[in-house]
Amino acid sequence: MSQMHNFLLILNIAMHRDECAKKIPLEEPVDWAYLSQLARSQNLLPIFVDIAQQYENYRMYPGFPKDSQDAMAMVAGQIQRSVEFLDLYKAFLHQRLSPVVFKGITLRQIYGPYGDLRISGDEDILIRPKEYESVRKVLEDKGFQCAQPDLTSRQLA
Repeated sequence: MSQMHNFLLILNIAMHRDECAKKIPLEEPVDWAYLSQLARSQNLLPIFVDIAQQYENYRMYPGFPKDSQDAMAMVAGQIQRSVEFLDLYKAFLHQRLSPVVFKGITLRQIYGPYGDLRISGDEDILIRPKEYESVRKVLEDKGFQCAQPDLTSRQLA
């Protein structure tokens, strides 16, 4: 239970950065391998690494170099996916479509300066059933393929 508490303390610093300017003491002994794995499983490794590196014993942890390298690669991938999504959204706008974006890119905004460090695997959009064909065409023009190409009007509704 103390490791989960440590994990939440580290994440608390990200969510309340201005109020938590000082390094918060963690419950010893700290199991950095467990915390690293937990951060990976929650797609929070980049945020975790950014904050946990202020603790010298984390920087001395043998897995720190791999965590750092993986976190940088994850952030680079996230930035690239965000740019690609914004390009896709511009294509929607060009066709006078404006799907509602939720979760993903919009949810990352609550992380403030850590937004690009919050990894998401996809972006969710909500469209009107009558826009389906137009949205599908934009997506296909951008190289996407429909997993269920034969949707009925009832399924769309």
